[in-house]
Amino acid sequence: MSVIGHRGFGAREVKVALAAVFLIGAVSVAALRLAGNRRPAADPLREIGVGMPIGEEGEVLATNYARVRSASDVGVVMASFAEDVSRAGRSMELDRAGADRVAASARDAIEPLLLGDHDAFVEAVERLGGVIDPEKRSRLFDRLAAWMKMGEPDLDRITVRPFEGLNGGEDEAQPRRVSREVGDSAEDRPGVAERTMALRAAGNYPDADPEAAKGPTPIEVRVPLRPKSGPNKGGEVTLGVVLVWNEETGRWQPGMYSMTTKSLQEGEGP
Repeated sequence: MSVIGHRGFGAREVKVALAAVFLIGAVSVAALRLAGNRRPAADPLREIGVGMPIGEEGEVLATNYARVRSASDVGVVMASFAEDVSRAGRSMELDRAGADRVAASARDAIEPLLLGDHDAFVEAVERLGGVIDPEKRSRLFDRLAAWMKMGEPDLDRITVRPFEGLNGGEDEAQPRRVSREVGDSAEDRPGVAERTMALRAAGNYPDADPEAAKGPTPIEVRVPLRPKSGPNKGGEVTLGVVLVWNEETGRWQPGMYSMTTKSLQEGEGP
């Protein structure tokens, strides 16, 4: 009697267990389907496409990318970068001390990105008088370093010039795309398309708005490099940083970053 009763109770338990397993399986399948249909947010920076080392008329430019394999390589390359930026700054009628300050800020703005080192980025922001919470990851850093880590700059093609204006997004979460044709198509050559994505650094440098600078004209430093990651891997992207003078901190601060690519586009010709 007790055996029959025990068997009956066991059968009911099996049925309940099977029903529970079926329910869990159905929920799991539904969750997996939902996850499969949920697409990751697209990175707007991908819109600039794969760049080429070409001039405004579509001519192929000679390149001399620095060899970067380690953090020590980055340090050596960026020391040369700072010297080149200082030299170019003096050609803009800055005195030696002023040109060196521009170069030091440009190095602080870019080197942590090539290193892919968030701690170095935090230290650089603090050194430049910016604002950052060392306990939180910087979205600006993560977005740029994903493209720039261990990238190989071409120091022969650095440009330093007064900032002429570019409509960057309001902050690092809202990059702004700017496209233009820089070379007309002709019967014997394609046109050249230039695409730029600009990101404001307002979260770290709230007073460094290039469009509202009250002191000296902001300075833009640009350097082409060959990325080793991201959708431009193996191509070329020009990294730019716009430096804005902050009288209170006595530092040039990065108010905006930009990434620019050039590519050929076929045209109908004249």
